Amino acid sequence: MANDKHGVRVTKQFSMATMTYSGPTRLGAFFFAACFAAWMLVISCQTDCFGQIESVPDSKIAELVSRLSSSEFAVRESATEQLSLLDEKRLSELELAFKGLSKEELEARIRLSGIIAKLKNDRMEFQTKRFLRSNDPEESYGFDGWRSFSRVAGNSRNSKKLFLKMSESYPELVFATLQSKKEALDKAKEIATSISQKLQNLAGYEIPDALALLYCFNVADDLTDRSLERFSARVFNFSPFGPFLLDPQFRKSLERLLAGWSMQLEVSALPQCLAMFVEKDFVLANDVARKLLESEQIKSEPLLFIRSMQAVYRFGTKTDLPFVEKWLDDTSLCLDELGQGVGNPLAPETYTAEYRDVALLVSMHLAGEDFMPTFPKFQPTTLWGFREESVLLPTTQKELRNRRIDEWKSKRKKG
Repeated sequence: MANDKHGVRVTKQFSMATMTYSGPTRLGAFFFAACFAAWMLVISCQTDCFGQIESVPDSKIAELVSRLSSSEFAVRESATEQLSLLDEKRLSELELAFKGLSKEELEARIRLSGIIAKLKNDRMEFQTKRFLRSNDPEESYGFDGWRSFSRVAGNSRNSKKLFLKMSESYPELVFATLQSKKEALDKAKEIATSISQKLQNLAGYEIPDALALLYCFNVADDLTDRSLERFSARVFNFSPFGPFLLDPQFRKSLERLLAGWSMQLEVSALPQCLAMFVEKDFVLANDVARKLLESEQIKSEPLLFIRSMQAVYRFGTKTDLPFVEKWLDDTSLCLDELGQGVGNPLAPETYTAEYRDVALLVSMHLAGEDFMPTFPKFQPTTLWGFREESVLLPTTQKELRNRRIDEWKSKRKKG
């Protein structure tokens, strides 16, 4: 101890402390010292014990596995307990040992499969915690599918949680990345077939099914299948996935995925998509509406024109004004309705609305103008922004229609 200054100092101080105090105080000091020594001994023993288990060679693990089939219960229990102390680093060895067990060794298989299952669960929990806490978008912690999922859904923490939801039914999409558009499309077809079979069997599909389908669509990008698109529109709109779209935790990630999916749809599938986005209060409805308004189909479907304009009314901004005002010269009829005649109920009057009437209302709204004097029959609605009847005019008021359009155009030029 003479060469260990710190050891001498500690020894002397402890000695002085025990000599200075007497009676109960001195007894307490000895008691504390004894407890401290016992505690350190326990820690030492535990460290040695776990260290010994973890350092056992493969042959020792094989021996412990063989004891699981022993005729003595105590031996089986002891072997199970020792194998349970191993960590997930030895998982591959235990799985290899499990394959070596015969079907007759039923109890050994049950005991070892339980140990393996626990280690896998522990590993999954550990991986998940590290994955969710990480701020590095490139680090997947074994969840290699994240590399392709994050590209289409974003790399937020909520995107990670959404991604992990697929592990319930599609672990292959979580632990492996989609390498190509074709691989993604083939997987989407496989998932759609599974969902279709579930619906035929009245079993009902689940959220991971629809989520995996949506993810694969995004990775497939412009490589698509039209029948699959129409099928997916129905899947995403109805329960259980439809209500799931309202979950505020995943809203941003889902909206990004839905944006990628909707922009790939053919025009015939867009009306259903538009209705879904409006109902779920997704701003994406504006993009879908604009895509519809740019299509040839819109000229032959007046009601679809109104629905698209209603979506722009509700979700559009001032930047959409030039696009909407292109319709101010379109005199195509989009609504006609018989109303009660003025002063003569037996002579009903015809009310009509042209494409340009709807465009005028939407333009004034997006510009922040007070349109009530121009549209005194305006009726708001929560879902579609305004009722169709808001833009109706008697056919006898053609001059009024022309004048208000001209006044708005003039005002816009000056502004």
